[in-house]
Amino acid sequence: MQTRPGFAREWPLAVLLVLGIAAVGSAQDTKEDRALTQGSRKVESSKDGGQDDPSAKGLVLTFKGGTLTVKRGEEIKTGTYKLDPSKTPKWIDATIDNGSFLAIYELNGDTLRICHAKAGGNRPTEFISDADSHQVMTVLKRE
Repeated sequence: MQTRPGFAREWPLAVLLVLGIAAVGSAQDTKEDRALTQGSRKVESSKDGGQDDPSAKGLVLTFKGGTLTVKRGEEIKTGTYKLDPSKTPKWIDATIDNGSFLAIYELNGDTLRICHAKAGGNRPTEFISDADSHQVMTVLKRE
């Protein structure tokens, strides 16, 4: 599989999403959140530091049993995710390509919002992405 030059730098956004976000049977996971996150979602919009992030367009994230697959065209990356819906806001952690992301998430029908700090950053406490936040805010819709 070939990678466009610079494409690898764009993946951290997708991860979170990305983080992102592991329904691996953690005692903290609820059946409802596990069921609602399962399946494929396409990025509807993404902001990085308050600016629209066109590199996220076309990304499809698939959540299945604690495994996260991020696909753009023919390129696929696989990692893991873990949910903790007992927190407010709810937490999601993802690991992909040796990068770990701490995020928050919100489920509303077929919409999944994920907000994460850039790799190595602290977990966000609110769903914002402005110039001073150093956070990525992504909205995904179920396919």
